[in-house]
Amino acid sequence: MQTLTDYFSYNNDYTEVGKVFYNLSKKMKEAHNNGMAILYFSSNNIIYDNGFKFAYQDNFNNYNVEKRENSLSFAKLMLGTYLSLSTGFKDFSNVSTEWFQLNLNDICSSVNQGNDFYNYFNNVFNLGSDEYYCDYLDKKMQERRLDGASNTNSYRKVLSNAASAFYEQSDEEENSDLFDYNNKTALINKLFYPSLLFCSLIIIVSILYLFIN
Repeated sequence: MQTLTDYFSYNNDYTEVGKVFYNLSKKMKEAHNNGMAILYFSSNNIIYDNGFKFAYQDNFNNYNVEKRENSLSFAKLMLGTYLSLSTGFKDFSNVSTEWFQLNLNDICSSVNQGNDFYNYFNNVFNLGSDEYYCDYLDKKMQERRLDGASNTNSYRKVLSNAASAFYEQSDEEENSDLFDYNNKTALINKLFYPSLLFCSLIIIVSILYLFIN
């Protein structure tokens, strides 16, 4: 198994970052819900396996580390990944919170992931939010669905690219189901109606034959 450091040392696809940290956020939330906290929040203590399976390796404690500290370390690691990926992955989880607060605008502008991306990190660093990244994305997805199909395209423009990746994947699955349904319907129509017409012609011919004879 490889660590998160190993994984991002050769994988610089930005679309993967959102998926990776979405799953890591869910794992962290699960730990917190069970009264545990992550003791050492480092990319070297996060184990990666194929299929986007992640684990915080033997790295839990009974809230000796506060949830707030975990939330900050998670945000630093995620934002630092976006920031450093193009030049070589670096772990920013131990960089001071004050540095992120002072440079947040410039960092988010340089990684160019959209307004929702900035808002999440601003909420964590400057407004004291402990909202899980997975919950934040899920909430944005729900807002998008409620927003309705007529406004979907304009709303999507202000979404973070990470969130959009999830939404596009969801749309593709829904469209695939619709495509399969339409194809099946077309196939049924193609086979059924000609057969019905053929049977009707046979019946009409049979009736005419009886009258003639």
